[in-house]
Amino acid sequence: LTEDDPEFEVVLWRELGRLRREDLMDDAGAVEAYERALALRPGDEDVQRALEQITGVRERWQEISQHFIDQADQASDATLKTSLLVRAASILWQYKKKGKNKEVDRLFKDALETDPASSRAARLYEITLRERGKWKDLGEVLLSAAKSATGRDDQLGLLLAAARVLSQKLDDKERAMACYERVLELVPAHDEALGFLVSHFTELEMWDHLVALYEDALRARQLKADAEQGILLQIAMLHWRMLKRAERAEPYFARLRRADPSQPVMLDFYREFYGATSDSSKLLAILADAQRRVGTDPERAKLSLEIARLAQDEPQGFERAIDAWKIVLRHEAGHLEALTALKQLYRRSGKWNALVELLRAEVDTLGDDQREQKLLLLRELLAVYRDELKLEAMVLSTYNTILQVEPGSQEAAAELARTYEAMGRWNDLIPVLSREAETSSDPKRKVALYARIAKLWIDHFSNYNQATAPLEQVLALDPDNREALAQLKDIYSKKRAWKPLYAVLSKEEELTTDAVQKRVLLSELANLAGERLHEYPDAIALYERVLTFEPGAPRVLDALEKLAERAKDWPAMARALEQRVAHTDDVAAKIKLLSRLGSLHAERTNDPAKAADAWRRVLALDPKNGRAMRTLREAYLAAGDFESVEALYAEAGDFEGFVDVLGTAADKAVDPALKQRLSFRAAEIYEQKLNESARAFRSYERVLSVDSKNARAVAALIPIYERTTSGRAWRSSSRSPYRTCRRLPAKSGFHCSRG
Repeated sequence: LTEDDPEFEVVLWRELGRLRREDLMDDAGAVEAYERALALRPGDEDVQRALEQITGVRERWQEISQHFIDQADQASDATLKTSLLVRAASILWQYKKKGKNKEVDRLFKDALETDPASSRAARLYEITLRERGKWKDLGEVLLSAAKSATGRDDQLGLLLAAARVLSQKLDDKERAMACYERVLELVPAHDEALGFLVSHFTELEMWDHLVALYEDALRARQLKADAEQGILLQIAMLHWRMLKRAERAEPYFARLRRADPSQPVMLDFYREFYGATSDSSKLLAILADAQRRVGTDPERAKLSLEIARLAQDEPQGFERAIDAWKIVLRHEAGHLEALTALKQLYRRSGKWNALVELLRAEVDTLGDDQREQKLLLLRELLAVYRDELKLEAMVLSTYNTILQVEPGSQEAAAELARTYEAMGRWNDLIPVLSREAETSSDPKRKVALYARIAKLWIDHFSNYNQATAPLEQVLALDPDNREALAQLKDIYSKKRAWKPLYAVLSKEEELTTDAVQKRVLLSELANLAGERLHEYPDAIALYERVLTFEPGAPRVLDALEKLAERAKDWPAMARALEQRVAHTDDVAAKIKLLSRLGSLHAERTNDPAKAADAWRRVLALDPKNGRAMRTLREAYLAAGDFESVEALYAEAGDFEGFVDVLGTAADKAVDPALKQRLSFRAAEIYEQKLNESARAFRSYERVLSVDSKNARAVAALIPIYERTTSGRAWRSSSRSPYRTCRRLPAKSGFHCSRG
């Protein structure tokens, strides 16, 4: 606590050192305290002097103690002699190792015999006796010192110390009681003395002694208010509970009530005291006084509850009971007893507005999970509005509240609907019907209610926008409801609400079985999807369904091609062209359509097979069509269909052209197997169809470029090379991997080396 005040901390350490040295015979502890003080204030002369004295005593304790004893023997003054003997005993107690106890006892006893009133000698002797556990000797020393002490404080301290030793160590309650009684003579109402004596008299059931003890303490002028109230309570309780004398206890409780009107034990006494006499008016006054003085809300609520229970049975206590119950409710909003009692009191006194406020407040406190209880209160409130206050508007409001809590309440819905319809309040009627429709479990009833709501919007407000939602609800419950479909179709068309209109038309189309009507609806849907909603895939699908009713219809095919172009749906475009081809008899027109179809598959769908089929069909109609022939060839090549390419050239007898195509394709081929296959086929054409085997050498060399050990190619190349040169050695084509071939000895063939 003194870290921010070093000077004061020095003072405290110095005082602690002095206390340990002079009053506790603890030189070691004193040295520790003095050193702390010296660390804070170096050079302190008083501290240094004290430390030097302690050091001198520690070094020459025998000489010093004997010096004090010798001086004591020569001293004639009792006080001086006692002081010297105590000083010698203190030094021996701290520094002498063996045989010190007897000498210390002798010195302290001599000191006390010399001056029996020396409280310091008694206190220091007490320390040595306590440390050795010599409780009997200690008790006698303290009692003797207390008798001889002249100062009030010294006598009080010695008596308390003696009483504690006698009661706690020696279990001598009688002598301890005598000590504490002497303490009370010095200090009336001393807490420790009173506590011991109260406990002692209570244990022995000495009630009259206990009462007398408290009354003596009560007469002490220096008592504080709290202590006085405690003693008053003890005296009153003794008379009331122990001695069964309530009449003698009442004056003390009355004094206690004046000091603290909310004292709990006092209130319990008066509850019993006036309860026996059935005089509730006096008890009500006491409780009301206590209620005004209590410090906490729970206590105030508890007293209010008690007052309310007492007052409501009094003939003239209605108002007091009502006020008390209100206080209870302020502290605990949902207090069931308070609510019930207040309702009864308001009814008995005709306070209907107050009852209404109470019921409404109770409704507001209830949660959503307390539906049944809330409905019960609302019906009770409804009866008050209707039967007692005659407030039609509040009756309607309460019915609406009931519907909010219980949307399925047919009684409330029917009553509200009847009233609103009679009054022409259509804006109020529609929400009632909507709530009933939402909560009804009967599908037919729901359909009828939603249809009625839509009719109200149209007939009374001409509001087709608002009529849309209930009509949609009708369709959700009854998808086949043609009347609702027709109404929605008309509304959506007027509103240009294309997406909802599309949904309605789709539903109507599903329900329609007439082919003509279905075709018309499908056309409308396709037009909506394509032109208004830009849902091209849906529009294409719908137009294709229309074609099942009107195969080849030009307007439908025109629309399909237009949509397919927008959506880049080339398969759909191809299907439309196929429809046109199928329904076209003019050959020129058909060739034109097939040409478009072939180009479409080649350029857009990337389907060479279908492109080839289209061009074959063109050739079937016009065998000399050069574009078809060229495009078909390219299509076959793109598809890798070399057999079809060969058939195409064979039909025209153009093997020279075909072998060029094969050579070009083989040069471009990445796959080694395909390169070999095309090269061998080209060689075969040279050898078998054109009868020019020498021209096949490039095809075989191409094979060797990907497979240098291909025996077939090597075997075919050697004769070609032999026929085309006669020297010992020759150079092959630059394309051949075999740069030099030399004839080996007879029957050994050739040796061709790479590089």
